[in-house]
Amino acid sequence: MNGPCEPTRRSVEFNTIPESTTYVTGGLPATQGVVAPGRTPQFETNASFNATPAVRSPWPRARKFDRTWYLIPRCRVDGFTLIELAIAVVIVGVLAGFAFPAFQRFSASNTVRQGIDDLTNGFLTARTMAVTDGRPVTICALDGDSCSGDPADWTQAWASFKDCDGDGTIDPGTCDGGPEPVYARSDGNNANWTAVDDNGNAAPATFVFLSSGMISVPASEDWPVRFALSAKHGTYTSTVFVNQLGRICVEIRQGGNCG
Repeated sequence: MNGPCEPTRRSVEFNTIPESTTYVTGGLPATQGVVAPGRTPQFETNASFNATPAVRSPWPRARKFDRTWYLIPRCRVDGFTLIELAIAVVIVGVLAGFAFPAFQRFSASNTVRQGIDDLTNGFLTARTMAVTDGRPVTICALDGDSCSGDPADWTQAWASFKDCDGDGTIDPGTCDGGPEPVYARSDGNNANWTAVDDNGNAAPATFVFLSSGMISVPASEDWPVRFALSAKHGTYTSTVFVNQLGRICVEIRQGGNCG
């Protein structure tokens, strides 16, 4: 089978043509490249073959070899025109314009849900471990390894751990001869945390779960405490409500209510 740019071969008999003559096609269209059925191609003879090169023709050249003629077609290269490429770029731009806002909402939703899941699991784990071990478990906003983070901002980091010596710091070697176990920890994500009490005042930076499962905080605290999480890029928000009994409720704005 011949490819798009391979020579097309057809056997033609020319018993009356001298062997020493150079032949150039003269009667075939430039794009045909084969001998049409029932048609004899026309040739020009260069009598001074041995002295002067054959005259070039704009038509495909026919070469004689063992009574077989090779007609070399011109190659056609397929590709995109500049107009077609410009149209494709415009279409891609329009589709991207529709897809980008949806992707932003999807990304913000995932960021908030991940942050909510992490904090919820942190509180639940702290409460469970306090009841199971019969010893207090602390969850707090961190500044390094110390519970001295901003009470109203849990964005940077937080952790729940067994504070065996009660100093509010994750210490090595102070809990039964080993490091204080850390049950959950988050070093922040692409979201904003704010923590306030029921009156809008800054919430405590530290919560201590007792063996009863309740939270030990100053009696003056107004419950429940609200941890509001919003994506840094987007309007998606969610809130975690924690009451003094250690129970948790999650409210997702754009649907959902803890009231």
